[in-house]
Amino acid sequence: MFKENMSVESLVETQTEDSSDGRSGVELLKSWLNKNIKIKMSDGRILVGIFLCTDKAANIIIGSCNEYMADPDEDNSNEEPRVLGLAMVPGHHVVSVYIDDVTSSRNTNSPVRQLSPDSIDSDDCQ
Repeated sequence: MFKENMSVESLVETQTEDSSDGRSGVELLKSWLNKNIKIKMSDGRILVGIFLCTDKAANIIIGSCNEYMADPDEDNSNEEPRVLGLAMVPGHHVVSVYIDDVTSSRNTNSPVRQLSPDSIDSDDCQ
């Protein structure tokens, strides 16, 4: 589900680096806006939510945030999340950042995507 992985050091470098086009780090961060994010923290907790913003100190604001004590993407994880809502994560507590790669996680074999409006018969719906 979550594809990109960055350390806090590379997140800060991304925000401050200049390249030939001048703003590639900023463009990368802009591409992350409103995407699902998973953050591993230094105390072992994992926060999952929507990336809203960051700053030069790598502090991260997450919306609709849920807190987990173990990685929710692991098969043996059945833990209920603690709902935090809007959360600010200090940059010095961030161990790694994962951004949800929505384009590669879509299931193109889904029967829902194969249906067209013409193939649905209203008599079949009850």
